[in-house]
Amino acid sequence: MAEYFAETGSFDSGPSALIFADTEAGGLAAAESVRVAGGRLAGRLGLEDAVDRLNRQTAVDAVIVDLSVDHGPVADRLLDLLSYIAVRDNRPVVVTTTFALLDCVAARLYAGPITLLCEPDLVDRVSALALAWGGEACLGVSDVTSDADNARLRRLAEEVNRIARTLSKLSSHQASEPRDPVQGSWQVEDVRPVFEAEPTGLDQPALPCASYFRGILRQRRLRARFFDPSIFADPAWDMLLDLMAARLEDEEVSVTSLCIASAVPSTTALRWIRNLIDMGLLCRRADPTDGRRIYISLTDPAARAMSAYLAAAKRQGGMII
Repeated sequence: MAEYFAETGSFDSGPSALIFADTEAGGLAAAESVRVAGGRLAGRLGLEDAVDRLNRQTAVDAVIVDLSVDHGPVADRLLDLLSYIAVRDNRPVVVTTTFALLDCVAARLYAGPITLLCEPDLVDRVSALALAWGGEACLGVSDVTSDADNARLRRLAEEVNRIARTLSKLSSHQASEPRDPVQGSWQVEDVRPVFEAEPTGLDQPALPCASYFRGILRQRRLRARFFDPSIFADPAWDMLLDLMAARLEDEEVSVTSLCIASAVPSTTALRWIRNLIDMGLLCRRADPTDGRRIYISLTDPAARAMSAYLAAAKRQGGMII
């Protein structure tokens, strides 16, 4: 085994991270993100040692896995274990992978504080760790040589502090609520918001055909020919439009396909997919013919909301873009 896989922690303080990577480059990138995020390296090993080490590891603040090739059942078992640990211990897990592996990796990560990154840069990696660790992270922005990355990390540090304060308030509120005497703790389903379309008092209008929604998406992409596309980034709406068209076409939409439809980097799209699922707008469904793939679709309330919105816009003579 390559020497770098056996490297143990080299940072003296901060939250700890345990890294498993299938390439030296991936392991080094993960270790650098831990350093910049102000963390402590608890270990860096190959995938073949991951399951045994996770079963023995008792105290670590985050687990990072970097997958660059398909390891089949070995990777599946590891990802299943990570999902279990994330839920059981509320332990942050960060998984980075390639676009080619995105569907099969996403299919195994189903719950808990898990962040999935697709071909991330340093700032993406550090962002995931900083948010996972909340206020415990101390971003080493002065250690980043790129001025652009330095500026992004400074903005990230401010955002992490804001989110950490918000989470702290939410945690304090939840701690004051009565708990289930049997369970002894809140379950994920107890606090997840459930989206319901507001009643309109009108009969549900007939939906346009799928080509109508595809046409809206084409119009939205047209703006990129004349302006910087980043100023119009709206991945949530793009994904809702794409999924509404797919629903009318009775077509399945994979994670990778939805990332493409979002017109933003895959890591950003994955974060939005997770948010929309948590909001009750999207749902996951296993591919009945392939256990290593899931499909994403609109929930029924989200589809009703889309229909009601289109009807309201039409009554006002508005043009939907």
